[in-house]
Amino acid sequence: MTDHSIPTKAAASVERDKGSFKQLVKTFGGLNLREITPSKIAEHKSLRRQHGVKPGTIAKELQLLRNALNIAFREWEWIEATPFSRVKIEMPNNMKERWLTLDEEALLLGECPEWLKALQPLPPEPFPFYHEGRRKVHRDGHVEIDKSYYSVPPEYLGREVWVRWDSRLVRIFNVQFGQIAVHPRVEPGRFDTSRFHLADQKISAVERGAEYMLLKTISIGAEASRWAKAMLDARGIEGIRVLQGFIHLAREYPSHAINMASKTALEAGMFRLRPLRELVRRNADQRELEFAESHPIIRPLSEYQELLTVSFKRSDNEPAT
Repeated sequence: MTDHSIPTKAAASVERDKGSFKQLVKTFGGLNLREITPSKIAEHKSLRRQHGVKPGTIAKELQLLRNALNIAFREWEWIEATPFSRVKIEMPNNMKERWLTLDEEALLLGECPEWLKALQPLPPEPFPFYHEGRRKVHRDGHVEIDKSYYSVPPEYLGREVWVRWDSRLVRIFNVQFGQIAVHPRVEPGRFDTSRFHLADQKISAVERGAEYMLLKTISIGAEASRWAKAMLDARGIEGIRVLQGFIHLAREYPSHAINMASKTALEAGMFRLRPLRELVRRNADQRELEFAESHPIIRPLSEYQELLTVSFKRSDNEPAT
């Protein structure tokens, strides 16, 4: 902090780094540098999410840790590699669309030429252009729109809803076209979850679904079950769909291949389905050599034993010379 953060950063950034440092010490304090592994970093992210910390704050903490490990690796040569080569820092989406207010519009037109002032004022809202369609609510309590996921109240789990979306908002209606949820658009692969849709007293169905699927992973193997639990701890409600895809791997690949891949992925702190599926495929392609107990063209060991016994008897019966 003294040599690398304070001399190069503004006062506000230094104070932020001090707060991040205090949180990092709670997880990594007392550890050797080589003991800071991808799985330990994933454990820190999961713990901070459970405490309700915002993704941007978690990202700032991990950036501070990454910078410190890079210095230990590149300048001081205390470690052979940095674990962040296998860890992705999830940055929040801070992009916003801003529209002019009526006062700003009037100010802008006041600075325009006379011929432009004669134009009609802009409408208070953009022209309504949207897409709509039916969606079925997944067991994780979300509906899918353009590869993004939006939460609905838990009483609609497994039921169909009507969805209407444009470039800014997603509106969700029941079959009577009563609005039940409104969300801002998010990037593909992201979840937008309302805390009111996941209240503890309302969301028992989602939790039962996760527990049921975790029980199914036990039948695959111990390593698969450990990976599934760690993945859910790290990714939260987003991991429900990953867990479902993970269970489906057992229909295509043998359990020993899935367990080997799960062990490797857990050690690396990898909690995404696509790279795990590739590991499973590689393990399944490596066929294990099995040794046959017998073969028609190979004599059994018992015959060699009999030959040795007869040979020794002949040697005993021959006269000494």
